[in-house]
Amino acid sequence: MIVRKLNYNKYLLLTGFFFTLHNIEESVGFAYFTYPQNISLPFCPPSKMQMILSIVILTVIVWGIFLFAFYQKNEIIKRNILAIFSVGLLFNAIVPHIAATIFLQRYTPAVVTSAVLYIPFTLYVIHRLYRSFLKAKEFFITVVSGMIILILLVQLTQYLMSCIF
Repeated sequence: MIVRKLNYNKYLLLTGFFFTLHNIEESVGFAYFTYPQNISLPFCPPSKMQMILSIVILTVIVWGIFLFAFYQKNEIIKRNILAIFSVGLLFNAIVPHIAATIFLQRYTPAVVTSAVLYIPFTLYVIHRLYRSFLKAKEFFITVVSGMIILILLVQLTQYLMSCIF
């Protein structure tokens, strides 16, 4: 079986484009979204401004990382960043967006791009990327360590926005 190598630059740009579309839907949706009053949430929801500003800042940071990877000559750096963000986008589509839509039984911000763009695209890319790693362990270590950094980045951004607003 012949396995064609992914064009990492092409998929980094596509991932960034889908991420931006998703964040536009999330920002617009969150501006008009209200949490149901009859549901007790285990967390204090962010304000609209706090959430939208966090989304904008994260989008800029992620594009900076994608452009850094895009201009790298080292294909492994491109591959690893693409793998981390592809898994991150898949996780992001399922956990907050689709799970919240099911739980709340109504539209939640960014569920459309999660279902229509993120899931099919990331499953395709992850499947292709997984085969580009020499060992499964290498793929999982790369993705898990990258996901920890992404989660910390998101939490830090939201915390800083909560201090401002």
